[in-house]
Order: sequence, then structure tokens, then C-alpha cells
Amino acid sequence: MVKVLRFFLWLPLVAVLSPAASADIYKYVDEEGVVHFSSARKGPQYQLVVREEKGTSGKHSSVPPTVREDHARTIGAKSSAYNVDPELVKAIIRVESGYNATAVSRKGAKGLMQLMPGTARRMSVENPFDPAQNIEGGVRYFKYLMGLFAGNVPLSLAAYNAGEEAVKRYGGIPPYSETRDYVTKVLHYYRNPNSPLPATLVSSGPRRASRPIFRVVSADGTVMYTDVPPTAGGSAEARRLRF
Repeated sequence: MVKVLRFFLWLPLVAVLSPAASADIYKYVDEEGVVHFSSARKGPQYQLVVREEKGTSGKHSSVPPTVREDHARTIGAKSSAYNVDPELVKAIIRVESGYNATAVSRKGAKGLMQLMPGTARRMSVENPFDPAQNIEGGVRYFKYLMGLFAGNVPLSLAAYNAGEEAVKRYGGIPPYSETRDYVTKVLHYYRNPNSPLPATLVSSGPRRASRPIFRVVSADGTVMYTDVPPTAGGSAEARRLRF
């Protein structure tokens, strides 16, 4: 397999590979830190990062309505048990995982509410991929943060994203673009659950210098994306993408 682009190109590439590309996309990071993408799961090290969505857009719409309804019932029950607004929990899940119960972040956060291993242990979550356990652990942790920060929702959200110590250290929302965007997105969905994100929030963060990306189709039909120019005379069909 060709080596494909390093992590700093991941965000622009997702924009190319998302629903309009009409293909599931799998990814893994090798021991050299190189990120590999493929339209087929070539081995257990590959994880699904983009699911094909025909006629829909956004993470939220990729989950079947029946699954969202099941999660909504669990969210309601767990939120009631800890006296947390269920609509806020839904907004957190929407931003954290897009309602993907098997989501795993590059930092190791898992499940619907993207619990880090340490947080899962603190909240007595044995299986972070179990929706009920994950939601209860996430709600319980958010309730703890709300108590820690005197019921201040933005600060509690910032702590959920960046860690409680970061919020304490800065005496407010840390000056991290990811955390500030996270808080803004969750609050947007909390206040406007049926409204899409403003264009300014859909793609945030500093843009990196662009590099040419090539779409490579191998003999067996597998699609791969790479910043390494394919060799002439190879067995794969390749073309350069334009952004």
C-alpha cells in the first residue's frame, strides 16, 4: 500500500471524503505517524471514520432514527437520575461523536460521549462502547463538573473538552481554539437543536499550507488518498485532486 498523508492534512481531506464521496472511509496511523486512508477495511488496524451517507449531510443524520430514539430514552433516564438537562446531553453527544456509539478519537476517547480511559474508570464505566454505560458515565461526569464550576454551563463544557485542570489554570475557558469552538458548537445545538451550524463553525481552526492530494484506485477497486505522487507505470489508476 502507498503511504498516505500525515495527520496535518486530515481535516481538509475529510471535507473531500465526506458524504458526497459516496464511500465508507477507513483510517489507521502507523508506527511512523503516517495516516492511511482506504475505502476498504484492509485489516483490524483500520477504523471507520467516514460512513457513506446518500442524500444526507452531517454526522447526526447518518444514524438511523430508531437508534437515536433508543439513545434519547437512555439520555432522558440518565439525565433525570443526575438532574442534568437531557437536551444539553444530546448536544454534547452530537458534537462529541455524532451519535456513533463505537467512535474512537485519535486521543483515545470512546463511545457516544467520548470518555477518556481515565474518566471512564473514575465514573465506573466498564464498557465505554455500551451506550447506557457511556451515557451514564458522561452525564455523571458532567454533573460533577457542573458542581465543580458552580453550575456554569460554558465552563463545565470547556472542562469536559479540555479537562478541569485547564479551566482552573486559566480561570475560565482555556484559549484553545478547539475548546472554544467545542463550547460554541454544543451551546448552538443546545439552543437550536434543529438548526445547522453557522458556516463560520463548520470548518474552524487555522488552515495549513496545502499539498497535492492524489486519488488512487488499485486493481481490486480499493480507493486510497495520498500526498505521495504515484509512480509512473504502476498498476493503479491515479488522478490529482483539486481543492
